[in-house]
Amino acid sequence: MNIDLENAICHGEEQRRKRYQKNNEYARARSNIAKETEALFYLVECPLTEEFHHHHHHHQIQDLQQEVKMISNEEDDI
Repeated sequence: MNIDLENAICHGEEQRRKRYQKNNEYARARSNIAKETEALFYLVECPLTEEFHHHHHHHQIQDLQQEVKMISNEEDDI
């Protein structure tokens, strides 16, 4: 094998190794960002999240109470 061909093969392998390493670092960085984003999105301690949950739960109870009243009224009409 001549020197130029051997250097070309070594250079190609080195480039593939660098690309592979760079892609792995990029993938790790993206997964870390995703984990951080997910952690921030699902913050339990967030007052807005708690307020929304309470508000949503309150409306669910009101909706159920209205539905019970409607059913009760329908039964009274029968």
